[in-house]
Amino acid sequence: MVVLESFVHPAGRGQRAELMDVRQKECTRFARELGQYLEHEARVGHFGSLTIFAPTAFLGELRAALGKATLSALAGTHELDLTSVSVPELDRRITHELALAAG
Repeated sequence: MVVLESFVHPAGRGQRAELMDVRQKECTRFARELGQYLEHEARVGHFGSLTIFAPTAFLGELRAALGKATLSALAGTHELDLTSVSVPELDRRITHELALAAG
C-alpha cells in the first residue's frame, strides 16, 4: 500500500460532552472538505473506483457530502475506524475487510 494523500483533522476528535456540538460541526465541515477533494479527483479521472473505510458516524457525513462523479465511482463503503492504524496494519486490515466482503 502506498499513501497518496493524507488528511488530518484533529479538531474533530474531542470527546467531552460540552464539545459534542462543536465536534459535530467540525465533522460535517471536514466531510464536506473531503467530499470536495474526492469529487475533484473523480472528475479529473484520478480514480476509476473508490472504496471508503470510515467510522460509522463519519461515514454518514461523508456519504452526504459526495458529489455525482464520486458517487458513480463509489464501489463500496465499510464502517471501520482505521484512523489510528499504521500503514502496514492498514494494508492488512483493508485486505482482510475486502476479503470478508467478497465472501
